[in-house]
Amino acid sequence: MGRLVLPLPARDTGYGHSTDEVDAVRARPELLLEYYDAVHRQTVEFVQTLGDEDFDRIVDKRFDRPLPSACGSSAPSSTASSTWGRPRTPMD
Repeated sequence: MGRLVLPLPARDTGYGHSTDEVDAVRARPELLLEYYDAVHRQTVEFVQTLGDEDFDRIVDKRFDRPLPSACGSSAPSSTASSTWGRPRTPMD
């Protein structure tokens, strides 16, 4: 997203960042909202491609109790799936 200048490598996802690293991000609110909307849209598109077998796959083994992609469930919760793809509201 070339308009968001960050003090990070281009492919840095932010996963595992410290509080100081997160606090270093500065941007106009409307730019952050555009970023949020783009990430939300891409996340919904990706999640819709997943099958049941994907939710049991361990995605991070660094914890004492490795977490599967869906935290042990074989499918997303009905609450989560009912909100996927709906327009964002001020309460989101």
